[in-house]
Amino acid sequence: WFNSHYQEMVTMDEERPIESLPSTDPLPFELRVAVFKAQWHLIVVDIQSPEGISEPSVKASGKMTLDDGKDLYEETDTHFGCDDGTATLNWRLIFKNVMIPCKQPRLTVQIWNDNMLASDEVLAEVTLDFSKDFLLARKNNTAVDFPKGSLFMYHPAFPGEVRGVIDLEAILLPADEVRERPQGAGRDEPNDDPFLDPNDPHLVAHRSRIANMKIIKNAKALAGGLLAGAQLLLMLKLLAMGASGLFAAIMSIIMVTRQ
Repeated sequence: WFNSHYQEMVTMDEERPIESLPSTDPLPFELRVAVFKAQWHLIVVDIQSPEGISEPSVKASGKMTLDDGKDLYEETDTHFGCDDGTATLNWRLIFKNVMIPCKQPRLTVQIWNDNMLASDEVLAEVTLDFSKDFLLARKNNTAVDFPKGSLFMYHPAFPGEVRGVIDLEAILLPADEVRERPQGAGRDEPNDDPFLDPNDPHLVAHRSRIANMKIIKNAKALAGGLLAGAQLLLMLKLLAMGASGLFAAIMSIIMVTRQ
């Protein structure tokens, strides 16, 4: 049956055009990942470190490993003194020359506590598997979009527990589209796909490590309290002076009427 079946399909005198198979050689792509916010307010009570850090300085990173063993690693700047459980980052991570197809089409995203005097510590992480998306991009040699969304993050020491949330948007571009659609790393220009606001008030307020150190913020709060107290004392003094002046005026009127 096997021979007769294929003899019916292909005969010696049948002419068939020669078709070249598509190349499977790796081609360079660029992966751009926009990091908007990282949230850890769901776990604020639990992530006290041995040093008692309750307001971490948060940054995010991404890492891919190429087939030649080279690591592509990028990280955001730092949101210092994360006192409300949310770090606003607004940062574009750009991974260049990602060769597709590849053996490990995965990106590991982590959020860190950026320690000033000790080693940075991982707060949470998530690994994204791009297998199907990379194959689609390579097959058609075209861009693949990953719409903005929120991803749960975990920690190896706490299996199954959500340890954070990160807001991401990404796009995978072939080399020719990289040149046609340039974007800056971080918040550099051009910055419009997507726009990452460098002047977000929450971001701006947490750019300085020193200004967001807990001792500095406590000192500001104390100074503000002392200033408020001094202002209150001044107001009471003025009221007292006003009251004494009014009393003197009343006494003067009484003395005049008696005369």
